[in-house]
Amino acid sequence: MARKEAGKVRGVYERPKGSGVYWIHYYDRSRRHREKIGPRSLAIAVREKRRTEIREGRYFPTARRRAAMFDDLLRDYQKAKRREGNEVQRDDYGYRRPLEAFGGRRADSIAPRDVEALRLTG
Repeated sequence: MARKEAGKVRGVYERPKGSGVYWIHYYDRSRRHREKIGPRSLAIAVREKRRTEIREGRYFPTARRRAAMFDDLLRDYQKAKRREGNEVQRDDYGYRRPLEAFGGRRADSIAPRDVEALRLTG
């Protein structure tokens, strides 16, 4: 008996043809997202899951941009405060402890509990 040709599913495609590796694409606020999934059945399920997450407002794609370093953010904050004229005479003294504690770390790796622990220690 001849094998029945699988019907096309919108947003699911095989790349390269004949490889058995399927990709999905979908849109979130007019932005196209593509993901390499694997088997066709899994690709169909994942695409439906993504579309459901988008409709329910639970979809947050992973950011692919470079992570900001704490040192850079602190330096930008200091410059902005000086420009506004709101900077009290700190002469970098008020920024020394946070810079020693979090310097060289990515900003997204610093948890609120880390900041609270620094605040309570002294």
